[in-house]
Amino acid sequence: MPDGATVDAEGNLWSAIAGGGKLVCYKPDGSVARTVEVPVPIITSVMFGGDNLDVLYATSIGMKILDMEPGPEGGALFAIRGLGVKGKPEPRFAG
Repeated sequence: MPDGATVDAEGNLWSAIAGGGKLVCYKPDGSVARTVEVPVPIITSVMFGGDNLDVLYATSIGMKILDMEPGPEGGALFAIRGLGVKGKPEPRFAG
């Protein structure tokens, strides 16, 4: 099931697929542009970061949930580089 999401500079939506062990990038028309497999089944959220906003960070769950085991890397933060895309700067909360 889709969980956390972010948008890249090209207008594509990147979504964590909780229970699916992957990230999916959707084009603005809703079609799938690409998928990125991750080494954990319960990936929870994504966000671009790094100096050039070219690193996709993904969080995961490190405990059993909905009868799914987290695996040995569950609870880790993953930094995915080399995707060839950048994120968009996020405005800071002004209070």
